[in-house]
Amino acid sequence: AMDVQLKELLQLPENKHCADCGDRSPRWCSISLGVFICSECAGIHRKLGTHISFVQSVSLDSWKEEWIQRMSKSSNAAAADIYESKLPKTWSRPRAESTGDRMDKIASAHLERFICAKYAHRLFVQEGGTLQSSPFSESFRVLLRRSSGDA
Repeated sequence: AMDVQLKELLQLPENKHCADCGDRSPRWCSISLGVFICSECAGIHRKLGTHISFVQSVSLDSWKEEWIQRMSKSSNAAAADIYESKLPKTWSRPRAESTGDRMDKIASAHLERFICAKYAHRLFVQEGGTLQSSPFSESFRVLLRRSSGDA
């Protein structure tokens, strides 16, 4: 059964959609990042490793009180202010466009690149939170320039 406090947090307008793809009614959390996410994005977060994103189900897993407190101090909107502060407004966000119960391969790959850039490489974090360049981050910047027309 879902914790009452978690249920209340999921009812907040800023948490009613997945922090990464916008899918309705997220049922997973990244406790370390303080975001509510859908099952598709939770799978991608798990690939990042627990040192970046520690993922739990809001209803299937047992929750420690400290995890609930951590989630109550954050929200998807607050996390977006940090992890998406430099995300270009012109860039098209990956969206949950499911075909049946699975996302199509192209959308899924786009979503995985976005989540990796957002959390593992922290590409859209304001100065002070950026990490050194990597081949991945440079190719992602090229993708961003292409999608915004700044080739």
